[in-house]
Amino acid sequence: MGRILLKWASLLLALCMLAGVAAGCSEATAKNEDETASIKAYLKNEFNGPDQETKKMLDDFGKTEGGGKEFKEYLEKHYKPYVQNEKYKDFVNMYALVWLRKAYGGGYQMKVKDMDIQKTDDANDTAYTFTLHVDYHKEDEKAKTAKVTGLINLDKDDKISRIRNLDDGGLLQAMTSNGN
Repeated sequence: MGRILLKWASLLLALCMLAGVAAGCSEATAKNEDETASIKAYLKNEFNGPDQETKKMLDDFGKTEGGGKEFKEYLEKHYKPYVQNEKYKDFVNMYALVWLRKAYGGGYQMKVKDMDIQKTDDANDTAYTFTLHVDYHKEDEKAKTAKVTGLINLDKDDKISRIRNLDDGGLLQAMTSNGN
């Protein structure tokens, strides 16, 4: 009887340890998911579309009395929650709507096919590499794909503080040179 009890106790202990390890792994995965939420949101906002809201905002900007206000509100809704406050103005000037404006002006639609975000190897670093594949096409044309890569730093609040080494795989050039 003692041997059976000892085997059950050992089995129960092993299961508890395994559950603890699994919980730790899922917590780490969940934390990484949370850390990269700002990066995912920025990339999705910038490389999907333009949708009707974006088209209207771009049409109205500079043409209507409220266009500037709508433009500012659009940026605050789609970009500001994901960017460090001190860096927001520079971010808007350098990275917000760059590809969406070009897509809209050239009659293109973009859609992120897949996205991979990885923390860099340095444990103390707050940098993440990203790779995404973006389909782009004009109406009634076959989609082409561009590979976009770069490095994004996050602050302690997991907001974007810097974008570096951004390579759009020729996406802007392709949307410019095809009849624009």
